[in-house]
Amino acid sequence: MKARASAHRGSAFAFAGLLLAIAFAPDVARATTLFGLVNTGELFASTNAGVSWSASATIPVRDAVGLEARALASDLYMTSASGTIYRSTDAGANWSAVGTVGASDLVDMAIRADGSLLVLTATGSVFESTDLGVSFVGIATLTGSNFVSFARGAGVRLYALAATGDVYESVDNGLDWTAKSTITASDARRIRSRGSDLFVLTGSGDIYRSQDAATSWAAVGTLSQVGMRGLLAVGSTLYAASKEGHVWSSVDGGASWQIAGSMQQLSLTALASDLPAVTGVEEQVASTIDIGRFHPNPSRDGRVSFTLQFVRDETVTFAVFDLRGRLVASRAPRAYSAGPTLERWDTGLREPGLYFARVTAASGRVGVRRFAVVP
Repeated sequence: MKARASAHRGSAFAFAGLLLAIAFAPDVARATTLFGLVNTGELFASTNAGVSWSASATIPVRDAVGLEARALASDLYMTSASGTIYRSTDAGANWSAVGTVGASDLVDMAIRADGSLLVLTATGSVFESTDLGVSFVGIATLTGSNFVSFARGAGVRLYALAATGDVYESVDNGLDWTAKSTITASDARRIRSRGSDLFVLTGSGDIYRSQDAATSWAAVGTLSQVGMRGLLAVGSTLYAASKEGHVWSSVDGGASWQIAGSMQQLSLTALASDLPAVTGVEEQVASTIDIGRFHPNPSRDGRVSFTLQFVRDETVTFAVFDLRGRLVASRAPRAYSAGPTLERWDTGLREPGLYFARVTAASGRVGVRRFAVVP
């Protein structure tokens, strides 16, 4: 009996040690997979920075135009040009249709800091889903036309790009839009953010960069290629891809490019990654809620204490997700005054595992903290 009890305790301690290592690993939520969307019904993936690619899944859509990870790298959403939204909860291996948008000319998608899904049409309509892609409502209509790309910037900013180089900005999570600037290009393809910087890729391979929230743009480099389709920022690295599936990378802000690898496809429509929208590098800006470390971590009964720091009065909601992106605990909205607050929360979780606690403010500010529950 003593030997069995000792073995049980040893297993429990080993499990706790593993969860501790994971809970405090700084890069556990960082993107490790790049995706290539093609119109042949396959999704290509690379786990070595674009050097090699393989078909990771056969998807039920041949007109995919956008893919985003929501709260976890395993929780992926894909939009088709024809308006159907698909979701994968196993890192892209399997996909199922979850909802539709009342439009047939979708060009791109983005996920806000509060986890809401947004899609943009070629004619400038913006639709929002707050129920994980099941239903969408129109929230704005841009005054321009021939839109080709959509991206979330720092904080609550969103950007829309037209093929003519016109860039539109929203500073209130997509409700109101203004024409911000124009890039001297007639074949703009993609707009993406990297921290506070914005990048635009043209079909002919030119790269433009803005460091002042799209007020002004500078040509920073070129790939000297035609038929460019995809642009992606992962950490400090930029990736660009051609329609034929050739992929280049840049580590100096788009000034110089090196060939990384190729999917050897003739119909690539976009590049994407599994970097979660609500826990990614963009959250290291002023849109973040300051959450102190959870104590105890790991927790043996799901009860945790932590500090919250607000720069102004906020009303916030609390939610906990497991590693598959499933909501496993939540709490009704609470109002907080500006300044530090000590918070105690009994999540009710008793199942051992690693979890992600997310605090979302009505203003759009978000904070995420990992914690573990052990036996």
